[in-house]
Amino acid sequence: LGSTTVILTDKTGTLTEGEMSVARIWTCRNFTEESEGMEHPDSHEALQMAVLASDAFFDVNGTTRVAHGRPMERALIRAGSDRGIMQDELFEMGHARRAFLQFEPMRRYAASVNEHPGDGMRVYLTGAPEVLLRASTHCAVAGGARAMDEETRRAFLRRQEEESSAGHAVMGVAY
Repeated sequence: LGSTTVILTDKTGTLTEGEMSVARIWTCRNFTEESEGMEHPDSHEALQMAVLASDAFFDVNGTTRVAHGRPMERALIRAGSDRGIMQDELFEMGHARRAFLQFEPMRRYAASVNEHPGDGMRVYLTGAPEVLLRASTHCAVAGGARAMDEETRRAFLRRQEEESSAGHAVMGVAY
């Protein structure tokens, strides 16, 4: 080796093992505090939206279930599954997918058009938080919504920067 200018290391296993996991969910209700438990209704709803917008899937072979897809997408459906949120069951229970736009780096988000009981159709999005925040007009809170203001947008972006600086991948979820 003649010279070295860059050394890449992987402390999380993402590169070496291709595995990620969902560690925290930040919602409009708690973005300035510690992350709420994933069992909180707002967190549960955010995770359900992410599962509906994911193009990862489980392949079931007898009693073995194997997640397929990109690492972050697999992490989403595994986190959902751990909390009883199964994509195929959601599809069967009235959230059938009607169209899908795969994540693309230039666009920086993925979108899934799904039926929604009581609402007709919904578009669920996952992607770069700054892109989704820029387009957001409301913030989901306790099964409802409140207007998205600049202070909330800035607080989410600060949280994203903190998490990214700590080496965590951050994904936004919207509908």
